Amino acid sequence: MARLKRILISVCIVFMLPLLVSCNCVEKGDNEENYETLLDKVDFSDLYMPNLKDIGIYKEIKIYYKVTKKIFWNDVKSLSLIVNYSTEQYYVNKNKILEQYSFINQEKAELKDYKADVNGFHIQVVEDEQGISDDYTTFYCKRLFMIGFDDVNYQIIYLYHYDFDIDYIEDLDDYIKKYYKI
Repeated sequence: MARLKRILISVCIVFMLPLLVSCNCVEKGDNEENYETLLDKVDFSDLYMPNLKDIGIYKEIKIYYKVTKKIFWNDVKSLSLIVNYSTEQYYVNKNKILEQYSFINQEKAELKDYKADVNGFHIQVVEDEQGISDDYTTFYCKRLFMIGFDDVNYQIIYLYHYDFDIDYIEDLDDYIKKYYKI
């Protein structure tokens, strides 16, 4: 009887361990202090994510930091900054972004999708002009910076993640839904 009990406990541990280890942790912020603190938690995010002084006059911001824990690999860390604007300020800032950034417009070896439509945002992957990927001989999907526009609700979203273990993203929509809080 004691042997059967030990076997049953062992089986439960084996099946429950992945559920306990593979979990999500989300932190939310809504001001500059939270943003700076959360930026420090994601490797290289300060090179990609905008400075709040550079995003114009906004009505509201939402900041999400999400950690997806993996069983045997490094954690996936992602940061979302959602900025809500008045109609006029939205178009001023959208045009500024379109002039400032270059977006990927073709499939890359490690990135099949470079555009996604998630929760009303039309999201595109930004060219890695920082040269971080080239300097460290990594791929786009390890350090991925995206910007999205919601023309209906006048919102701009900035998304960044660091996942050292990933080598390929096939479906960007699914990837965003899995690893980001939007």
